[in-house]
Amino acid sequence: MERRPLLPLKEIARSQSRCKKNHNRRKAVVCLAATAAALAGGAWLRQESSTETGLVWTECGSGIECGTLEVPMDWSAAAGGPTVKLALARLPARSEKGRLGTIIANPGGPGASGTSFVFGFGEMMSTVVEDRYDIVGFDPRGINFSTPSISCFPDKLSEHIFNSRAPTLNIPVNFTSISSETGVPGNPDVVISDLEAQVRVAEAAFTALYANCGERSGEAAAFVGTESVVKDIDFLSRTLDGPDSRINFWGFSYGTIVGQYLTAILSPERIGKIVIDGVVE
Repeated sequence: MERRPLLPLKEIARSQSRCKKNHNRRKAVVCLAATAAALAGGAWLRQESSTETGLVWTECGSGIECGTLEVPMDWSAAAGGPTVKLALARLPARSEKGRLGTIIANPGGPGASGTSFVFGFGEMMSTVVEDRYDIVGFDPRGINFSTPSISCFPDKLSEHIFNSRAPTLNIPVNFTSISSETGVPGNPDVVISDLEAQVRVAEAAFTALYANCGERSGEAAAFVGTESVVKDIDFLSRTLDGPDSRINFWGFSYGTIVGQYLTAILSPERIGKIVIDGVVE
């Protein structure tokens, strides 16, 4: 099999340089992830499949390898049912001291792309662990290059319109803050009433959105929760490092919830080194 870069490496380098000049960490993360997602658009279209594991790594630029792993859509169902294909990106360990295993990364969201994250931040993570672990990111179910995708809107314009009008909660610093609606200070009852009204509006909007997601995405929408993602990580770890390997995981933001689910759902002998970075409150 011919191994060759599939991405424009000079353009990746220029884009990453521009992003990293942004001193706002959150904006820099978003910038790098968006750049990698845009540039990596064709990488998974050229994947070769394996009849044994469904996972074959191919070079896709910047020293990163890409692959696709097939897993059951419903982990509780009998074998032979519908499946999900997870897009993967791996930055291999390079230390002369030897490889210690794999770290599976999740950048958060929920809904952020783990493959894009490896393109943007894999080198930084590898440096932290002295290049002794493979850094592996994956697009969770329904996200980015993983299939089937979860679609809530018929087109990008509809999505943009909803996002521009989506209700957000104006939460006061304390219960004597001024109400956003009445401007009355010092009355906790007014503040609570104001919050309850905001919650009702948000609940109605997002209930309608969730129903639309279900209609457009079919049965796949019922199997994209955190528990399914944890079982995907378990299977991915066994596939990469063997059935007796322990899971090494590094999660950011919402990824810290995934890390907590890992320790709650899986048996202790499956748990290796778990890092939860920027814990969700």
